[in-house]
Amino acid sequence: MKIFLLLDNHQVENDFDKRIIDYSSSKDIDMDSYNLFFKSVNNNSLKQLKEEKTPEEMLTIINAGSMKK
Repeated sequence: MKIFLLLDNHQVENDFDKRIIDYSSSKDIDMDSYNLFFKSVNNNSLKQLKEEKTPEEMLTIINAGSMKK
């Protein structure tokens, strides 16, 4: 699997933040940062969804990444 980063909403061709990172995997997710983000979120629905979904699914939901096979 590859992580496709979507860190902002700008549609810029060759944007570094949107490039597929070869040889990356879900093991590359910084879980401390991931958990800190959700600790700071004031959206209870999103926090509850975090408990039901995998980190890979949540990154896709919040537009912070997606998994490609």
